[in-house]
Amino acid sequence: MKTEPTELSEERDRLGELLTDAEQRLAGVPDLQLRIADLEYELSQARAAADAARKEARRYDEQSMRAQRVLTDVMSSPSWQVTKPLRAAKRAVGTLSTLRVDGKRGA
Repeated sequence: MKTEPTELSEERDRLGELLTDAEQRLAGVPDLQLRIADLEYELSQARAAADAARKEARRYDEQSMRAQRVLTDVMSSPSWQVTKPLRAAKRAVGTLSTLRVDGKRGA
C-alpha cells in the first residue's frame, strides 16, 4: 500500500507531464492560426476565381446561343434556300476543276 505522500507525488508528476504536454501543444497554436488564416485567404481567392470562371462560361454560352440562332436564321432564310442549287453547282465545278488539274499532272 502506497503512502499518501507517495500518491500525491505521483499525481503531481503526472499532472506536471500533462501540463508540459498542454503547454507544448499551446505553443503551436499561433502557427496553426496563421496557417488557418492563409488557407482562408487561399480559399477566398479560389472562390473568386471560380465565380469569375462561371461568369465567363455563362457569357460564352450566351454568345454561342446567339451565334446558333443567327446561323439557324440564315440557313432557313429564303435567300439561303434559293441559292442552295448555286452553292451545290459551285462545289461540283470546283471538284471537277481539281480532278482535271490533278489528271493533267499525272498524265
